[in-house]
Formats: sequence, structure tokens, C-alpha cells
Amino acid sequence: MKKILLSLIIIHTSIAYSKEIDCGSNEAKELIGEIAIEQQLYLDYIFTHSDQFKNTDAFKQFMKGAKVSLTLALGPIPDPKQEESYIEELLTDQRFTALTHTHPIFKQFVESYRNTASSKLEDIITTKKDNDTGALLCKGKLSVNVDGWGGAESIKNYKIEKTSEGKLYATLYK
Repeated sequence: MKKILLSLIIIHTSIAYSKEIDCGSNEAKELIGEIAIEQQLYLDYIFTHSDQFKNTDAFKQFMKGAKVSLTLALGPIPDPKQEESYIEELLTDQRFTALTHTHPIFKQFVESYRNTASSKLEDIITTKKDNDTGALLCKGKLSVNVDGWGGAESIKNYKIEKTSEGKLYATLYK
């Protein structure tokens, strides 16, 4: 009886420790999502593209000024796509970011981001496995959504591996 019990313990222990990690496991998805939200990934993008911010007087004045600047720099714009790409470039400009971060609605947005942001990781693939450490390099479509403000997504690379204690450890690359 003792031999059987000891054998079962050894088998259970070896199965628990040999369990391979998986890029698409729920634990890996949760870790990557937590990291994305903690790093405030997409924060500026979601804020500057949200309808709530776009409906403020400050944003409307900025856009009016941007269109005037664009017309002065390039002349009348025959192709609306030129205007769209110029505006997109302005929205990522550091001066615009500094301006938006001082806007009173930004504080409200950051609170929403902290309290309601959710993430989703889909279309996951394993791109490489390190045979020495067992670590996996992975890629997937990561989205972050903030209630009432909208969301953003992009393809992200990340790494998952087991610590010496057997816990899953993840690194999200920007």
C-alpha cells in the first residue's frame, strides 16, 4: 500500500512539474493583459481618439488650427487621405500629448482606465521555443478597452517562462 501511495505521489509531482507552458493558456493571457493595463498601453491613443475627448472645445479648436496649418503648409488639400494622415501624425506629437494631459477630462479618463480597462489576447502563435530554458516567444493581437472611452489593439510580441518556483512569468515587448 505504501509503495502504491508513494508511486502516485511521485507520478503526480512529476506531471505537475513537467507541465509545459503554452502561449495561449488562460494564465499567460491574464498575465499579458495585466501587464498591458499596468503599463497603460494604448492610454494616449484611446484618449485622443475617444468621442468624449473629440467632443471637447479644446480638441475642436486644436483640429481647426491643425487644418489651417495644413492648408498653409500644403495648400488646399485635394485628397482627404492626406488630411487624415496629417491629423494622425499630429495626434501622436509630443506637444499634443502634453496638451491633452493637462486637459481636465484627462484625469477622468485615467480614473476610468484604472478602474474599467479590460484586455483580450487573441490570434496567438508561438514564434520560438528556447529548448534550454523552456521559455516561449509568442505573438498575438492584444486589445485594451476602457468602458465608455473605446479601445485599441495591435499585434504584440511577448515571452512566457516558468520561474524556478514553477510560476509563470511574462514579459510584454513594446
